[in-house]
Amino acid sequence: MSAIARCWRISGHHGRLSQACRLMRTRPKCLAASPVDWAPAWGRTFRPTSCGRLLSADGHEETELRTIVEIQAADPLMSAVYALRHDVFVVEQGVPEVLEVDEDDKVAAHLAALSDDGHVIGTLRILRYGRAAKIGRMAVSASSRKKGVGRELMEFATTTASGRGAEEIILGAQLTACEFYKRLGYIEEGPGFGDGGIPHVMMRKKLQR
Repeated sequence: MSAIARCWRISGHHGRLSQACRLMRTRPKCLAASPVDWAPAWGRTFRPTSCGRLLSADGHEETELRTIVEIQAADPLMSAVYALRHDVFVVEQGVPEVLEVDEDDKVAAHLAALSDDGHVIGTLRILRYGRAAKIGRMAVSASSRKKGVGRELMEFATTTASGRGAEEIILGAQLTACEFYKRLGYIEEGPGFGDGGIPHVMMRKKLQR
């Protein structure tokens, strides 16, 4: 599903996934019982991006990733975030709709990548469990993929997590996205597992302090 795992039940010292988590999302036993409210209490925060003008495969200009904004669940922009997630996870990938939005969305820090015309073209969320940050619901619109949007989102998420005291980031990566995360410094751990009918593997990255 997303770069953030949809399934978070972990057992054992080395973070091996329980077979019970193959069909539904649960939290890792090695993390706190519930995520900390990590949404920005001060409202939106912005980060100018370095992607610049985004080009199509034939070299023609399409749209520009102007900024990434961090928002709360109550922000009006969340309707566009949910719409993008629905298009990617439910429509494209066949994830059951009932699994897409959950209670963790209320306490997560949500990142939205905005195009030059203000449309949401990418998103992810960050949850905090003690000293660990969990990235999930990573989605980029079909027309904006392979143009650096996902990398910009992950870099912003890493800066956000580190700045708020996280010592590591964990996520559940679709197998098709593992190489992307490896290039960002993530390491696979534990066996693969199914989440929403899609093969995943847990990945972890230690943050430098």
